[in-house]
Amino acid sequence: MEPEVRKIVTIVEEIYSEGSQILRRPLRLSAAIAVVKNPFAGRFEEDLGILSVDYSENLGPKLADLAAKSLGTKPEVFGKACIVGLGGEVQHGSSIIHTRVFGDALRGVADGVAPVSAAEKRGPAGASLDISLRYVNDTGLLDGMRASHLLSWEIRVPDAPEEDEIVIVAAVGDGGRPNPRL
Repeated sequence: MEPEVRKIVTIVEEIYSEGSQILRRPLRLSAAIAVVKNPFAGRFEEDLGILSVDYSENLGPKLADLAAKSLGTKPEVFGKACIVGLGGEVQHGSSIIHTRVFGDALRGVADGVAPVSAAEKRGPAGASLDISLRYVNDTGLLDGMRASHLLSWEIRVPDAPEEDEIVIVAAVGDGGRPNPRL
């Protein structure tokens, strides 16, 4: 079953200064966001396979490619996220983004190996979401982590999600936190 997509939004942010300091090079962040109909809004469903297979396989590669192309530079950080409209369950969005296909799509566009950080929640239209981003080659262990490349980025779609929708996000960036001093 193909997801019913209401719209796709791309956000690109370029940061030139932070804390009154001009950056040596701008930090670019890009998010590709799909607003899709939630087939399970308003009811409990035991089998969420439509979301974890059909939706994930369709949206993961499409959004990862769009985020990477919009970034225009080599990704060094990535993350994924979802906001489920108030008629659904957080598990509905989680079923889409927490699959090997979705994660592998982001790892593929970034030539990365790290587990992809995630954020998910329920919310009304216009709810903001802090996407957690991490270095694409973190090992998942403290010894292999690049603390300077752990950051959050706030995004939102003003008219989404409606009660029966899910906002799905793939995000990439070409660097870590501006002016890291850890």
